[in-house]
Amino acid sequence: MDNFDLKKYLAEGILTQENQEKINMKRIYNILKTNDLGPKIIDGNRITGIKSIEFGTYNEEDGSDFGQITIDSNGQMYGEDLWGFTIKDADELLDAIDVFRKDQKELNKK
Repeated sequence: MDNFDLKKYLAEGILTQENQEKINMKRIYNILKTNDLGPKIIDGNRITGIKSIEFGTYNEEDGSDFGQITIDSNGQMYGEDLWGFTIKDADELLDAIDVFRKDQKELNKK
């Protein structure tokens, strides 16, 4: 009979509630840096794992800036005025930022 390895199961997240999908935060960081959005790691680090990143929303094309967005490793994004959005992978990041900018423009028109 095999021995139950509690450390292995905890490390794999099998027994904890943290068994949800994680996005590649290093890739998110690099995309933000490449697009000059000033990413800042606010939880974790690049060596052991990034858990949360804060970044700006400045748009060079039209000069608009709607503040900061925070993204967590589970893909949840939070912004100004109680804005929230969830992405499934890094490929959806720039589209989500565009959604935030459009939502903020609409809110400011009112």
